[in-house]
Amino acid sequence: MDTLSFTQSHKLNRFHKISDFNSWSWKFLIFNYTDGSSQKQKLLVATKKGVFEIEDDKIKLKISDYTAYSIFQSKNSPNVVYIGERNNLSSIWWDYNNQSWEDNGIIKGIKPGSIKNMAEDSNGNIWITDLLNIHKMLPELAEDKFSNLKSNNPIIEKYDDKSGITIFQSLRIFNF
Repeated sequence: MDTLSFTQSHKLNRFHKISDFNSWSWKFLIFNYTDGSSQKQKLLVATKKGVFEIEDDKIKLKISDYTAYSIFQSKNSPNVVYIGERNNLSSIWWDYNNQSWEDNGIIKGIKPGSIKNMAEDSNGNIWITDLLNIHKMLPELAEDKFSNLKSNNPIIEKYDDKSGITIFQSLRIFNF
C-alpha cells in the first residue's frame, strides 16, 4: 500500500517510497503548465485518500479529498484536470495567475461506476469509462473558465449495452 515515486538519472533509475504516506495509489500524472514565461511540470498522484502533488519525493500539497482512481489533464484546456472517482467525475483547475489549484467539484451526469480511464480525441471530446459505460463529454465542456462545469450541467453522451457494447469488464479508451 505504499505510494512510490520514480527517479530517473543517467546513472540510476529507481523507485522510492514517498515518506510518511501510505495509501492505495492508482495513477500518476505529469501535469504540464506554464508560469507565464516557461514550461514547468508537477507530479500528481491519484490515491484512495485523494489527489496529491508530489515534490522531491514528498507530499507537497493535498489537492482534493476525493478517492481518485484516475486523473487526466485536458489537451484542449491544459489547466483542467479531471479526477475519476468511485462514483463521480470531478475537476480541478490550475490558476496560472495565482499558481494555485481550484476545486470545481463533481460533474453531474456520469454514474454509477468507478471511473477508471479517460482520453481526449482530436475534436476535444473527453471519453470516460466506468465499470458499465462509456461517456463522451462534448468540446463545449472544456472551456477555459469551466462555464459548463460550474453550472454542473455538462453535455454528456452515454454509450452502454443499448449502443452495442457487449463486454463490460475493463473498458478502456485509447488515443490512436
